[in-house]
Order: sequence, then structure tokens, then C-alpha cells
Amino acid sequence: MALQVPNYMQLWGVPRSLGAEVTTFPLRGDAGWEPDWDAFERAVTANTRLLYVSNPNNPSGSVLSESAMRRMVEHCEKTKTFLLADEVYLGAEINRPRTKSFWGMSDIVILTSGLSKAYGIPGVRIGWIIGPKDFIAKCWEQHDYLTIGPNKMSDRIALTAVTQRDACYARTGAVLAKNIELIREWVASFDGFLSWQEPAAGAIGLVHYNHAIPSIELADRIRERQSVLVVPGSHVGLEGYMRVWFGGKEAYLREGLRRIAIELNALRA
Repeated sequence: MALQVPNYMQLWGVPRSLGAEVTTFPLRGDAGWEPDWDAFERAVTANTRLLYVSNPNNPSGSVLSESAMRRMVEHCEKTKTFLLADEVYLGAEINRPRTKSFWGMSDIVILTSGLSKAYGIPGVRIGWIIGPKDFIAKCWEQHDYLTIGPNKMSDRIALTAVTQRDACYARTGAVLAKNIELIREWVASFDGFLSWQEPAAGAIGLVHYNHAIPSIELADRIRERQSVLVVPGSHVGLEGYMRVWFGGKEAYLREGLRRIAIELNALRA
């Protein structure tokens, strides 16, 4: 299996726990989070059964260009590798057109998504998978074996949400467009100590800090002293960063950023 980094690193740990070999290739922050193509071709070979990508990406909030998507698909067709695209953040774009889906680009594409991110309804725990018919048939076998009693209320809420998709997306987009202004000002207030490439989609962003402290140590300090959770960059495959969420109410976000700033300013001092 191969996956892009930074990424949601359970997709690193789960295959390894099952005995699979996992290779990675980086998205380059200095190139607008486009793939390192030399590393990509080393990671995805004829021995690679599955390539996993998240687009829009978790945790950078970046969106692959259409040319990059096509290049990935064409390479996977050559190596006979399935391409699994997690598109759960599609629809959570920030002041930009909706992200193009991988679906329909090739028969080797498998797609997953759900209601927890762009729709803003995580509590219903509903998602879906789309792929080749024989693959989906195997997924149904697993679903029927593991699922005894589906939650009918969640099914009903999910049906309502997907039939009102554009309204859900519009609500999410409005929240993110407002909140990104707050975090943009917050990053700029550190006069170069912090930097980031603004996310194109999603309520998360990778913020780079200009200090040698390991990201796990920084995250622990913020958690223990300020009761605020940030994700250390090392947990998503990228040291020297912290992942910050900005999808909440304005007052909640401002207070969280204020508390994080206390610890960052202590480091600067």
C-alpha cells in the first residue's frame, strides 16, 4: 500500500498491523502541496495493491490540481493499483469552486465519503463507498456480517441531508469563509514565528512554527497548560507543524487561539 503524507495516519497504522508493507510519498509544501512525483513513482509500483489519497487533503486542506489527479490515475492504471480516494472534505471548499472528484476517471478508482465533514453531521455516523461492482459486492458481504441493526433514524437524517446537499455545503462554506479570516489574522500576528499555506477546503490547517521544540512536546504543553487540543505534525507525517481546527463558533475559536498563543509566545520569549 502507498499513501500521501501528510495524511490521516491511521491509514498508515492499520495496514501495517495486518502485515502490509506501506510506502509513502510527500506532498510538497513549497509546491502548493502538489506531490513529489519522483517519490510518488518510487512508492507506487507494480507490487502496490492500493494507493490511498485524501482530496481535499487532511490535514493541509490542499486540493490536487486536475493534472495531478490524472497523472496519479494514469500511473495506477499502468501498475494495476487501485486508487482509493477519500473525498469526505469535498464540498467544504473555502471561496473556491467545488473540488473535482476522482470518480469516473478510471475503473481502478474507489471512492469513500460521508456526512461528518462537509455536511457537518458527524453524529449520524453515516458514510459510503463507491467502486467496481465486484469490489462493492465484497464490501456488502463485510457490511452484512458486521452490521446487525443499522440506525434507522441516522438513515433518515442522512437521506434528508443528501437531498439538501447544496444547502449543507453552503452553510459549511459560510462558516469557514468567516473563520479563516480570524485564523489568518492570528497567524500574521506572530510576525513570522508562524506561517501556513491557507487551506483551500476543510476546517483544518497546518501551521508551521519557527522553533526546534518537537511538535508532540508542543501539543502536550498546550493540552496540559491550556486545555486545548492541537494535532502534532509528527502524527500526520510532518514535523515542525501543528494542525489547528477552525470549524467552531467564533467565540470558541477566538478563545482557543488565545490560549494557544500563550504557549507560543512563551516559546518566543
